[in-house]
Amino acid sequence: MLEMMVATVLAGVILVSLAPLLPQLSRGAVTGRHRMAAVHLAQQQLELTLSQGYAGMSSTSGSIVLDSTIRDVVQSTRYDYEVVVADRPPDLRSVLVTVRWTEAERALSEQVEALVVSP
Repeated sequence: MLEMMVATVLAGVILVSLAPLLPQLSRGAVTGRHRMAAVHLAQQQLELTLSQGYAGMSSTSGSIVLDSTIRDVVQSTRYDYEVVVADRPPDLRSVLVTVRWTEAERALSEQVEALVVSP
Protein backbone atom coordinates (compact mmCIF):
# COMPACT_ATOMS: atom_id res chain seq x y z
CA MET A 1 0.00 0.00 0.00
CA LEU A 2 2.84 2.40 0.84
CA GLU A 3 4.50 1.64 -2.50
CA MET A 4 1.30 2.62 -4.35
CA MET A 5 1.10 5.95 -2.51
CA VAL A 6 4.76 6.73 -3.23
CA ALA A 7 4.33 5.79 -6.90
CA THR A 8 1.21 7.97 -7.19
CA VAL A 9 2.91 10.95 -5.58
CA LEU A 10 5.99 10.49 -7.77
CA ALA A 11 3.86 10.27 -10.93
CA GLY A 12 2.01 13.43 -9.89
CA VAL A 13 5.26 15.32 -9.34
CA ILE A 14 6.57 14.23 -12.73
CA LEU A 15 3.36 15.25 -14.52
CA VAL A 16 3.26 18.64 -12.83
CA SER A 17 6.89 19.30 -13.70
CA LEU A 18 6.28 18.40 -17.37
CA ALA A 19 3.12 20.50 -17.75
CA PRO A 20 4.97 23.75 -18.67
CA LEU A 21 6.54 21.96 -21.65
CA LEU A 22 3.21 21.23 -23.35
CA PRO A 23 2.75 24.71 -24.90
CA GLN A 24 6.32 24.59 -26.26
CA LEU A 25 5.65 21.19 -27.82
CA SER A 26 2.48 22.51 -29.41
CA ARG A 27 4.31 25.56 -30.80
CA GLY A 28 7.02 23.28 -32.15
CA ALA A 29 4.43 21.21 -33.98
CA VAL A 30 2.89 24.33 -35.51
CA THR A 31 6.30 25.64 -36.57
CA GLY A 32 7.07 22.26 -38.15
CA ARG A 33 3.86 22.38 -40.18
CA HIS A 34 4.61 25.90 -41.39
CA ARG A 35 8.18 24.97 -42.35
CA MET A 36 6.97 21.90 -44.22
CA ALA A 37 4.42 24.00 -46.14
CA ALA A 38 7.06 26.66 -46.92
CA VAL A 39 9.58 24.12 -48.21
CA HIS A 40 6.88 22.47 -50.34
CA LEU A 41 5.90 25.85 -51.82
CA ALA A 42 9.56 26.69 -52.49
CA GLN A 43 10.11 23.37 -54.25
CA GLN A 44 7.00 23.92 -56.38
CA GLN A 45 8.20 27.38 -57.44
CA LEU A 46 11.68 26.01 -58.16
CA GLU A 47 10.25 23.24 -60.36
CA LEU A 48 7.98 25.72 -62.15
CA THR A 49 10.94 28.01 -62.88
CA LEU A 50 13.17 25.14 -64.02
CA SER A 51 10.41 23.86 -66.33
CA GLN A 52 10.65 27.11 -68.32
CA GLY A 53 14.07 26.11 -69.64
CA TYR A 54 17.38 27.92 -69.38
CA ALA A 55 16.42 30.78 -71.72
CA GLY A 56 12.93 31.24 -70.28
CA MET A 57 13.79 31.42 -66.58
CA SER A 58 12.97 34.72 -64.90
CA SER A 59 12.71 36.19 -61.43
CA THR A 60 9.24 36.46 -59.93
CA SER A 61 7.41 36.84 -56.65
CA GLY A 62 3.99 36.28 -55.19
CA SER A 63 2.06 35.07 -52.19
CA ILE A 64 -0.34 32.35 -51.22
CA VAL A 65 -2.59 31.88 -48.20
CA LEU A 66 -2.93 28.39 -46.78
CA ASP A 67 -5.40 27.25 -44.14
CA SER A 68 -4.52 24.70 -41.48
CA THR A 69 -6.69 23.19 -38.79
CA ILE A 70 -5.33 22.65 -35.30
CA ARG A 71 -7.70 21.37 -32.62
CA ASP A 72 -10.73 22.32 -34.72
CA VAL A 73 -9.46 25.89 -35.13
CA VAL A 74 -8.77 27.04 -38.70
CA GLN A 75 -5.72 29.25 -39.04
CA SER A 76 -4.75 31.09 -42.23
CA THR A 77 -1.09 31.73 -42.93
CA ARG A 78 0.24 33.93 -45.71
CA TYR A 79 3.42 32.75 -47.41
CA ASP A 80 5.32 35.25 -49.58
CA TYR A 81 7.74 33.79 -52.10
CA GLU A 82 10.48 35.27 -54.22
CA VAL A 83 12.28 33.56 -57.08
CA VAL A 84 15.62 35.13 -58.02
CA VAL A 85 17.32 33.97 -61.21
CA ALA A 86 20.93 35.15 -61.49
CA ASP A 87 23.64 34.50 -64.06
CA ARG A 88 26.81 32.89 -62.73
CA PRO A 89 29.95 32.66 -64.83
CA PRO A 90 30.83 30.94 -67.00
CA ASP A 91 27.57 29.34 -68.20
CA LEU A 92 25.47 28.85 -65.09
CA ARG A 93 22.29 30.29 -63.66
CA SER A 94 21.28 30.05 -60.05
CA VAL A 95 17.65 29.85 -59.07
CA LEU A 96 17.04 30.82 -55.44
CA VAL A 97 13.54 30.55 -54.00
CA THR A 98 12.82 32.17 -50.64
CA VAL A 99 9.52 31.70 -48.81
CA ARG A 100 8.72 33.99 -45.87
CA TRP A 101 5.91 33.93 -43.32
CA THR A 102 5.12 35.30 -39.87
CA GLU A 103 4.42 33.08 -36.90
CA ALA A 104 3.71 34.42 -33.41
CA GLU A 105 5.15 37.79 -34.46
CA ARG A 106 8.39 36.15 -35.66
CA ALA A 107 9.53 36.47 -39.26
CA LEU A 108 10.61 33.06 -40.57
CA SER A 109 11.88 31.87 -43.95
CA GLU A 110 13.02 28.84 -45.90
CA GLN A 111 15.13 28.68 -49.07
CA VAL A 112 15.86 26.22 -51.85
CA GLU A 113 18.39 26.73 -54.61
CA ALA A 114 19.45 25.07 -57.84
CA LEU A 115 22.20 25.68 -60.37
CA VAL A 116 21.40 25.24 -64.06
CA VAL A 117 24.00 24.69 -66.79
CA SER A 118 23.58 26.41 -70.14
CA PRO A 119 22.63 23.95 -72.90
